[in-house]
Amino acid sequence: KPLSAGGGSDAIVMDDELDENVADDYENMPVHDNRPIVKKAYDALVSELGRQYNALNLKIHFMPQKDGEFHDMYGSVSQNVFNDMANNNRLYVYPTTPETFGPPGFDFSDHPLLQKSPFKTADGEPMLWNDVLRAVHDAIAHGAYGEGFGPKGEEVAFKAHAAITDDPLAIWAL
Repeated sequence: KPLSAGGGSDAIVMDDELDENVADDYENMPVHDNRPIVKKAYDALVSELGRQYNALNLKIHFMPQKDGEFHDMYGSVSQNVFNDMANNNRLYVYPTTPETFGPPGFDFSDHPLLQKSPFKTADGEPMLWNDVLRAVHDAIAHGAYGEGFGPKGEEVAFKAHAAITDDPLAIWAL
């Protein structure tokens, strides 16, 4: 169900039993589903993400690396993310790496979200479609309601993101 105007976390009722069932189903899903309908869904998501990214009015940057580790510019504080977007017109996202996409030991190189997008960060770095997804999801889905990145915030963000996604197959992939 999409959120109504002014929805946010007040519109979400967490259901522990449902959450556990969804988590169990997720754990039992195929790791890399090559069915044509799945590829079609991710292709639809990529198309939606392009439209959504073009609507962002933010400078997107990758989190910087320090001593081989990514440095969280926000100190793991959601409000810092929202303040940066509101006050500086800027958003830092973690770049997609093989270690941050899917479980270890699987080759996802042909996954649609790991393909290069036509977009670049404000620093000129190429973005994969998964990077575009992170930027759109964090900026629009979390930012729209100022919801954090915990379970309730992710539920709100999914519903907010689904509400601006026209293609049902793209929502399925989301």
